[in-house]
Amino acid sequence: MSPAGSMNAPRSRHRAVFLDRDGTLNIHAGYVVSPEQLQVYGFAGPAVRRLNESGWLVIVVTNQGVLARGACSLADMNAIHDKLNAELAAAGAWLDDIRICPHHPSVPIPAHVDGRCRCRKPLPGMLLDAARDLDIDLAASWTVGDSSGDIAAGAAAGTRTILVGTGLSGRDDIADLRPDHVAANVLEAARLIIREE
Repeated sequence: MSPAGSMNAPRSRHRAVFLDRDGTLNIHAGYVVSPEQLQVYGFAGPAVRRLNESGWLVIVVTNQGVLARGACSLADMNAIHDKLNAELAAAGAWLDDIRICPHHPSVPIPAHVDGRCRCRKPLPGMLLDAARDLDIDLAASWTVGDSSGDIAAGAAAGTRTILVGTGLSGRDDIADLRPDHVAANVLEAARLIIREE
């Protein structure tokens, strides 16, 4: 027989920090289509490590239309993310998941995918799917990115949001820009998130 009260005890849900990739973790210098082009910010590893150590799931959510346009293969993208993971690991950090939207508005999605994309930011599909798969409490989570699309996706998913001053610094005009906070970079954002716990 189970101890008293344990049968109906609520299951603890995870808190997550959803991080954009280009312009947030690595330098935004055009399209990254090979590992050699990925230049990870020096502060990215320490930022992710602080979040890891504080018990947050850290999930990258990234639009990668280079896949739809054929500028990069899935094998290339995996190699890029292998390099990202290796550089973070060198700083004692890790990612719990990487979610990619492979679509691009200029390339029709095949009919077998129903012709619509629900994952490309500013839509919240990548965050919603991760929340379902990993049992994430979105209201207790954060989204950090350099674009208005990142901030809009986070807000639409129900997370709190932080705009960083690296990369596009919110100057992409994809969506209304209404972040909950602004930080100089992802390390400052990580400190803010931990401080607000």
